[in-house]
Amino acid sequence: MNRETLSQIKDLSIDFNKPLLIFDADEVLVLFASHFSKFLIKRGWRLSLTSYKLDDAIKNINDGHIADKITYQNLIDEFINKETAHQPEAPGASATLKKFSKQAEIIILTNVPSRAYSKRIKNLSDLNMNYPTISNSGPKGPALLEITKLAKSTCIFVDDNPFQIASAATYTPNIYRFHFTACEIVKQTMPYAEGATHRPSSWNEVKSVITQLLC
Repeated sequence: MNRETLSQIKDLSIDFNKPLLIFDADEVLVLFASHFSKFLIKRGWRLSLTSYKLDDAIKNINDGHIADKITYQNLIDEFINKETAHQPEAPGASATLKKFSKQAEIIILTNVPSRAYSKRIKNLSDLNMNYPTISNSGPKGPALLEITKLAKSTCIFVDDNPFQIASAATYTPNIYRFHFTACEIVKQTMPYAEGATHRPSSWNEVKSVITQLLC
């Protein structure tokens, strides 16, 4: 966990007596792969996910060759700079967060580059998800531990990345861990998350399980 992440966590103004609901952004609250796919097509590339890896999934529309490392990084950087503020909502996300916002504290924990942090906040705010947002890099377990160590009620973490679920299980074994993606493209290649306590398949199911856990 870097200093920026720690500083943002320490600046949180939340009621630790309330349940904490901590959500990832990409493929949970906002859609990445489908939006990135449209972005690539306009530039002569296509997204062809065959595994939970992005670096070999960008292929040339004409001859199908995989983008080299420089092209790959340039496309990622351009997308982050131009499109982070414009990613579409995962249908059902905003309404679900609003439903629980009175009885629980909602925090967004997202792996986003520092240069795009303000863009991510704008995107979420434009989608009516204006909640405390923490930027992270690498494993989220240390940040989750720092966020939840003062919690006096139920804590729930929702993420699409099985590696982040594993990190959460290592650092915060006593919180609920939802392995969930709202993206149909990602669902087809997403590895099984061993450390998950729940595996909802839709936002309706996320809402239903959280409701049960907060009763």
